[in-house]
Amino acid sequence: MTADHVIGLDGKIPWHYPADLRRFKRLTLNSTVIMGRKTWESLTIRPLPERQNIVVTRNHQPEIEHYPSLQLALGNAQYDKIWFIGGAEIYGEAINYCNSLDVTHVPDTVDDQKAIRFPSIDWSQWEAQSKIQYEDDVRLYHQQFTPRK
Repeated sequence: MTADHVIGLDGKIPWHYPADLRRFKRLTLNSTVIMGRKTWESLTIRPLPERQNIVVTRNHQPEIEHYPSLQLALGNAQYDKIWFIGGAEIYGEAINYCNSLDVTHVPDTVDDQKAIRFPSIDWSQWEAQSKIQYEDDVRLYHQQFTPRK
């Protein structure tokens, strides 16, 4: 996300960082990825290989495993490791189920009123770990957040 929490624009991620895509793949392989319909439609490779792909939607999606609610999606996850990969509505609902947040900070600025932002959450309820610079792209940082006890 950008400094002002932008995560999308016009149905896409408005930047392209191969290092971030490689990290995303490494982290999510052999896990369940849960996403909303718009995120599913934005993927250039569908389904994401070597992962259980679940779409949360009320619309019939014959080409993918899908459920009308996040609770049903979670109940049908085949892997212990589950990633919520977007979009904003899924993040907003899923935040209550997360035991950590993994955020990549990008240097981009997206100055468009249609930009989609990460949902507003109470960041004081999350403990931020140190930002770690990507080794293969020094413009990027990732950061873990865990719930405060």
